[in-house]
Order: sequence, then C-alpha cells, then structure tokens
Amino acid sequence: MHRYEQVDHPSNKAVTLTLGTNGGRDRGEVIGPTKIILGQQTLVCTPQPGSLTPTKAFAMAEKLADHTGLPLVVVDPNGIWNPVWGELYRSTGPRVGGASSSHLSLARWSHGRSLQ
Repeated sequence: MHRYEQVDHPSNKAVTLTLGTNGGRDRGEVIGPTKIILGQQTLVCTPQPGSLTPTKAFAMAEKLADHTGLPLVVVDPNGIWNPVWGELYRSTGPRVGGASSSHLSLARWSHGRSLQ
C-alpha cells in the first residue's frame, strides 16, 4: 500500500494534491512546484480550480509525481481522502517542503476549508 504525507500547506518540493469542497461537492486540485522556463516561473496545476473530482485529481497528481520523480503530498482539511488510494500519514520529522509564495493560486482556499 502506498503512503502519502498529509501536510497543511502546498509544498514547493513536491506535487501537492489539495482536496476540498466546491458548491457542496468534493473536489480536488493538483499543483506542482514551479520551475524556470526561459526566465519565467511556471506553475503546473489543474486546468480550472475545483474542476476535478477527488479521484481524477488523485490520478493526475500520481501521474505528475511519477513523471517528475517528486513525492506526492496531500492537503485535506475536510477528510475527503479515500483510503483505497493508500495511507495518509503526518510526518513527525522535517517536512518535504514548505509553502511557497509561488503557490499563490491556493489563495482561493477560504481558511483551508473549501474551493471557491
């Protein structure tokens, strides 16, 4: 069974799957770390915030993490995580990565509770 670290904020050193609700429906969003392309920062993320079901967002996050060789971390303040996907755990040691100002697109989260 796969294990995924649950974090409170997106990581700038991992692919982040963020789960929340939008209009009363469970939704997911995927954000990858920024990188420099021709001197510009580029953020890898889902096409439209809250447009993916949690299952589709999880599949996209896993694929991106596998493609980039980065770990996958999960922000899930509402407990939407499906145990079929694997085990969520909280690290007691150093975090995979901290929140980054390059992840400002997550400002649409209202107090970490729902997608807007």
